[in-house]
Amino acid sequence: MTEGTITADDIKKAHTPAAIVAGALILACAGYGAAALLLKRLNIEAPVKPPAAYALKYAFYLASAAAFAASRFFAAPGGGASPRDALRNMTKRSIVRSALAEIPALSGLTLFALTGFYADFLLMLAFSLALEAAYFPRLQAWRDRLNGEFPVAPGCAEES
Repeated sequence: MTEGTITADDIKKAHTPAAIVAGALILACAGYGAAALLLKRLNIEAPVKPPAAYALKYAFYLASAAAFAASRFFAAPGGGASPRDALRNMTKRSIVRSALAEIPALSGLTLFALTGFYADFLLMLAFSLALEAAYFPRLQAWRDRLNGEFPVAPGCAEES
């Protein structure tokens, strides 16, 4: 293989860690849901009461919006001088975007634990899961993108 080409196996090897991390973070969101259900069942009184709870609510919503804005920043093309650099950058960006997409769910769980606002937790969890689904690394998209930036070894785009 020359420096200017990459194979389907190279792309898969770079894609796999990103997909594993994204899947683990989606499972973590499910764990947040289970933790919230447990807290709700225990019927513990919320330590923060209105009006402070309302201010906290909007602070957590703002943090979630900031996470979304930051994830959009990481959507920018992050190629490299070589195919290896491009793959490495794509893996890093995918992992960072998945982690940023989890922030709304974690913020929602914290908000629920502090204020008891369960509906807000569910809303933030749904938003987080939607971001995780939208940003989940797709192997074919990686292949297509690399096809546009670098010459790909014959047969790379056709493999599944």
